[in-house]
Amino acid sequence: MEIAYLCDGQVEGCNKRNCYYKGAGKCKHTTNIHHAKNFVKNKHGEYFIEKGSGVSAETKTE
Repeated sequence: MEIAYLCDGQVEGCNKRNCYYKGAGKCKHTTNIHHAKNFVKNKHGEYFIEKGSGVSAETKTE
């Protein structure tokens, strides 16, 4: 099973033929979390946190 994230339109190697970001189509998803619009890395770069989840990027788990 793959997880699809809302794409930022900047995935390297993507042909972008159907990319909404380029105005060429309806594709809005990626499996690459590094290009997910709704996820950010925590301040230490250890893991990703969903924006708006209520968990701060400043939080560090033990």
